[in-house]
Amino acid sequence: MTYGDGESLGGKYYELNRFFSAYYATEYGISDSYRVDWIVNGTQQTWEGKGISKTEIEKTYPASQDPFSFKKVNDRTAVLKIDRFFSMKGEPDLKKFFKSSFTTLSEEGISNLILDLRGNERGNEKLGIELYKYLALKPFHYYRYLSTRPNSSVDFDHHTSKIFRIANSFSKEKDGIYQFVKGSGLKLEEPHPLAFKGKVVLLLDGQSFSVTTEFASKAQSDQRVFIIGEETAGGAEGNSSGFFSIVTLPHSKIDLGIPRIGFHMADLGENIDQNRGILPDEEIRPSALVILHQKDPVMERALQLSEK
Repeated sequence: MTYGDGESLGGKYYELNRFFSAYYATEYGISDSYRVDWIVNGTQQTWEGKGISKTEIEKTYPASQDPFSFKKVNDRTAVLKIDRFFSMKGEPDLKKFFKSSFTTLSEEGISNLILDLRGNERGNEKLGIELYKYLALKPFHYYRYLSTRPNSSVDFDHHTSKIFRIANSFSKEKDGIYQFVKGSGLKLEEPHPLAFKGKVVLLLDGQSFSVTTEFASKAQSDQRVFIIGEETAGGAEGNSSGFFSIVTLPHSKIDLGIPRIGFHMADLGENIDQNRGILPDEEIRPSALVILHQKDPVMERALQLSEK
């Protein structure tokens, strides 16, 4: 199981829970019926039942119909949920959504914000930086540096964006590292005029990756948020993503995407383990019973904290 950066366990736990049926079927095959034996407090128990189809399993994980949402819980607390850091055709512009949401927070004097980034595993790093501008209390550096490799010729089939190759030609070696100098987040960033100054509870899980983890790393380093949930899959120090070279492997003909930029976070907090994901201040790992009854103990705890 490789879902996760470095030594992060959050993504592995998520993948095992989410796709256990697939792992089991791949290793042992499928059957019309199953028997499960387990031990509780020294007493063995047994369950027997029929298998269900992949379609039935997937019904438990419906796709979100609203990738961005903002709602007031009461006069003091609001919940901002972002499923991904990009907008698809026909969806609201995410930058405009940020501005609208934080305008409401400011105008209505809301003092507590619950920011739900669970399940958010991809997007545009510029939007992660934009979101942090709305939380920052002082000017900040987002990335320490962006690492890359020089353009070079290879003797196998591949495709690399012309835009990246042009931009990468300006990269320079500094302190023994070849650095991409044209990216966002390298200069000193200023807080947004509408920056929220209240308390923020950030919700993360083992599907939080990429832009979400970068954002969370910055927010945790600046002690700007209280994090509850589970360890992220993405690494706290940074990640490799951005532009990709698509390589066609010579024998299998499988296309392999190779990320060309390493994003390395600036001003990491002293207590952050660079080899792990973002570790929550308060870990909440939902039990099987909670999932079965479709409860959300992470959100329940966040609302409880906001009331305090």
